[in-house]
Amino acid sequence: ALKRHHLSGIENDSHLIGYSPAHMLCMQTKPSLPLIKFLVGHNPMAFSERCSSGDESLTDYPTFPLHLAAKHSESVELLQILLQLDKSVTKKKSAYFYKTPLGILCRRTGSSAVMDMILCLVEVDSSVK
Repeated sequence: ALKRHHLSGIENDSHLIGYSPAHMLCMQTKPSLPLIKFLVGHNPMAFSERCSSGDESLTDYPTFPLHLAAKHSESVELLQILLQLDKSVTKKKSAYFYKTPLGILCRRTGSSAVMDMILCLVEVDSSVK
């Protein structure tokens, strides 16, 4: 079992099994961009790898850091970093949300950053649906 990861800010973290520290950083509302840039500089693949939940039934719909950022973050800069690493993820549906990153963003409310994030996503790949 995982111990509570204070960075995640989530009380019940049993669902975080298979998530790397990079994945958890993408789940932050306001992630530390200097830390993310440092980690990307040392291991960019960590921010491009799919989460491994261990549930084989979900392998057709992998969840990537971009999906997590679309669901949880309010950082356009994080989204830009992730898109620079691998924009092909914009077309992939996530196991946990059954949506593309754009679909996830379009379902969010209450965040003033969401519209900027949607525009960022569309600017990088205008073929996203």
